[in-house]
Amino acid sequence: FFSSRRRHTRFKCDWSSDVCSSDLPDGYTLSGYMQDKYGKTVSTIYQIALSLISLGFISLTFTALVKFLTILEVSNIPLITGLVVVGTLLYSLKGGLKTNLVTGSLQMIFMLVFCAILLILGFNAGGWDHMIAGLNGKAGYTSIFDQKLLTTFGIVMALTSITGIVGNQSYYQKSFSQQTTNNSSLSFILGGIFFALVPLTLGIIGMMAFGSGMEIKDPSTAHIAWMQTNLGMAAVLGFGFIVLNASANALDASGNAFGAIVANDWVKDESKSVLISRLAICAIALAGWAISVLNLSITYIF
Repeated sequence: FFSSRRRHTRFKCDWSSDVCSSDLPDGYTLSGYMQDKYGKTVSTIYQIALSLISLGFISLTFTALVKFLTILEVSNIPLITGLVVVGTLLYSLKGGLKTNLVTGSLQMIFMLVFCAILLILGFNAGGWDHMIAGLNGKAGYTSIFDQKLLTTFGIVMALTSITGIVGNQSYYQKSFSQQTTNNSSLSFILGGIFFALVPLTLGIIGMMAFGSGMEIKDPSTAHIAWMQTNLGMAAVLGFGFIVLNASANALDASGNAFGAIVANDWVKDESKSVLISRLAICAIALAGWAISVLNLSITYIF
């Protein structure tokens, strides 16, 4: 993926055939496309934004893992999360985007299945009434459009979710890497829907927690506290498995995305593209892990 970068030649797609070459050949970045189409200034803005999004996504998921381990009162959390980083890098550096397409698909299946089970169990445990109570003001908010909710977290979350779908380098890479199967458009649309289902599920569980009236010290872990109280430890451990998968997938996908930007848009030396991209993946992995160790508020990460 990183060792081959074809000339920036544009082709027309024949959707009736099995092969289609697009404006994004192998190793081609979204920021690189912007440079060809709109110039260096726009490309530079995209490079900065896409790199920060990649770092933010890695930091966010690993911070969630840190918070989960903190709730379980696990010791040596930096060491544990560090081992997750190293383990992910072992296969990410070797297989690149191809490996991430396989592991990411499996991890998404796990997350969607667990989210469905979690909602069913939650509603059966009285979660529906709790959620309605939370939406009707019991959580301290008048509605989902409450000014306090919007200005402290809602708008930030909405903007982050939207940019995660339309402005994420890894999202484009995964979609366009399937261009030879004529599924790029379908992958892009379904990927956006699946991307939204996971945070939507966690938001519903969080509102169940707020509406239940239970005392919550850290709002970002409300869903875990509610699951532990109402669904038992098995649900909490299952959620931990999902968080672990999400962290590894975020590092793999966003790391590859950042590596592509550094190798293709910054260095532009094909003979060193593999080495440079691997070093970039290691660098952003270390930075994301270091931020997660601080155990900052999720809102700060957003």
